[in-house]
Amino acid sequence: MFKPKPHRALKNQSSSTSVSDLTPFNATSHLFRICVLGARSCGKTCLIERFVDGLYNTETEPTIEDTYEVITKMGNEMVTTHILDTAGEELSSGMYSSYIKKADGFVVCYKVQDHQSFTVACKMMAEIRRLRYEDVPLILVGNDFSGSDNPTVVVTKQEVNDQCNLHQIQQRYSISAENHTNVSAPFVLIAQLLLKNPPPKKRKDKIPGEE
Repeated sequence: MFKPKPHRALKNQSSSTSVSDLTPFNATSHLFRICVLGARSCGKTCLIERFVDGLYNTETEPTIEDTYEVITKMGNEMVTTHILDTAGEELSSGMYSSYIKKADGFVVCYKVQDHQSFTVACKMMAEIRRLRYEDVPLILVGNDFSGSDNPTVVVTKQEVNDQCNLHQIQQRYSISAENHTNVSAPFVLIAQLLLKNPPPKKRKDKIPGEE
């Protein structure tokens, strides 16, 4: 069972807990970096905070960049995951390319009530596959804001299926940060995929936002 131990906002973190403090004898430690991308206001921060802290906050400030750490024991493996929360489609091209080239896995979000956010997600998936075609886990997440002013779902299942086939998406999830539905699934799956096929150890570059 995946039980996250959260550490909010790495760059502001004062906790002295280290991976070695939590690693049992004979356990293997891993560091994975997951980048969460999507249009502005599609629920990226709500998803991450619900997963990391179990909290749902509808009054979040627009994100510029934030990094969260989760330490988890999966079998005999100790996994430290850095989750990068990004600004949205307004990212500069240089920053956007840096995220894609240096992250180990991606969660691309869209709001099921907002077709424009799905269009943005499709463009982001295409760019990820252009730069990192087969060597990186890529998960598509449709965030359901059923309590929004316009609760009608406008992104069809056929559209989602077509884009997943086009961009070789490992998995897609319908989630609700508001109702705590499937919020851990994309992060768990990426960790499992990376444990089976670890990223190259020689890559030492940090993604933007990491100390």
